[in-house]
Amino acid sequence: PPAGRWGTAGGQGRLTPGPRRAAPQAIIPMLAPEDVKDHLDRGFLIVDIRSPQEQAETGTKYGSELIPLAAMTEEGPVFNQYWLSDTKAKFPNAMSRILICCDDGTDRSEMAYEKLTGEPNNYTQVKVLEGGFDAYIEVSPLDDRDKIKWKMSDDDRAGPDLGSLLNGVDTNLGAKY
Repeated sequence: PPAGRWGTAGGQGRLTPGPRRAAPQAIIPMLAPEDVKDHLDRGFLIVDIRSPQEQAETGTKYGSELIPLAAMTEEGPVFNQYWLSDTKAKFPNAMSRILICCDDGTDRSEMAYEKLTGEPNNYTQVKVLEGGFDAYIEVSPLDDRDKIKWKMSDDDRAGPDLGSLLNGVDTNLGAKY
């Protein structure tokens, strides 16, 4: 991963669960994989927080926002220091309907949930996919639409030559010759 985007593997920026708090923690709303389609129909979007390596290995569902919480290194996971700002840029409204998804629906999803719903962010419509992406694709396997990787050539980006459509049309829009 690019050095500036991810924390350092030497300690600072490492993705490790913090100490357990003595005070009771908020209950994290979990969503069963069977209920994902209903929530997507109601305007929720999946935020896939798995590492780029995990996403490449198993793929992802069409329409998911890919915002990795961490990258995997030989020393272990390293936190993406821009995750919160990237997520807030995609979802500027604190009432955005977000369904957080990691590989198994545990530590990383809980960390992401706490970052979004805690002070000062206060997102109110955030849920965690129970069992994560692995459980979700058991219920809703990847289909052809999920597997398409769209790559545009430079010719595609430039578009077709529309000059032939302008034959006999004054494109100067009234300018004097």
